[in-house]
Amino acid sequence: MTYALEFIKDGSTPGTPEGNEEVFIVAVRRAHDGNVYTFPASYLNSFPLQYEDEPYERETTGWFYPEGDGDNDRTYIALLGPSDRLEAWAKIPKYKA
Repeated sequence: MTYALEFIKDGSTPGTPEGNEEVFIVAVRRAHDGNVYTFPASYLNSFPLQYEDEPYERETTGWFYPEGDGDNDRTYIALLGPSDRLEAWAKIPKYKA
């Protein structure tokens, strides 16, 4: 069975419930070389993250790349650098056995 991704290119954001994180496939145009790269990324919607300075916990919304394992060792890095552009995002299809 083949699964196709349906990319959303209209500039909208996912309907991720408030306080949650969801993983999507994104297409990002990198400013340093102008190429579009496709990879998984997380969308956070008012997701509580721990910061090193006050206030230590902040609700965060946007596109991030998670690194690390588990809840306590995970770090979120902003997906887009200066002049990078999110071209599209797609839901990851569910496997049907």
